[in-house]
Parts: sequence; C-alpha cells; structure tokens
Amino acid sequence: MNQLEENNIGLEEVHVGVNDVEIIQLLFKNMIYLYVDVVLEKLLLHWDLGKIIR
Repeated sequence: MNQLEENNIGLEEVHVGVNDVEIIQLLFKNMIYLYVDVVLEKLLLHWDLGKIIR
C-alpha cells in the first residue's frame, strides 16, 4: 500500500469514529431530556398534590 491509500483508510476510520461520537451524543442528549421530563412530571405531581391537600 502506498502512502496515499494509507491516508485515505485513516481518514475513513476517523470519519466513522466521528459519526459514532455524534450518534452517542444524540443518544445521551435524548436520555437526559427523558430523565428531566420524568423528574419535572414528578415534581409537578407532588406540587399539585400539596396544593390540593392544603
């Protein structure tokens, strides 16, 4: 293999790695949004129950 082919293979591996990182970032962002949504729902439920009981 010559130097150019080795560089192309290296760049392809980097590109695949960057795509993997982007996907992982999106998954974590989605998980965080889901978690925050659940927590806020629970907080609002407790707050609403507190208003009703008082």
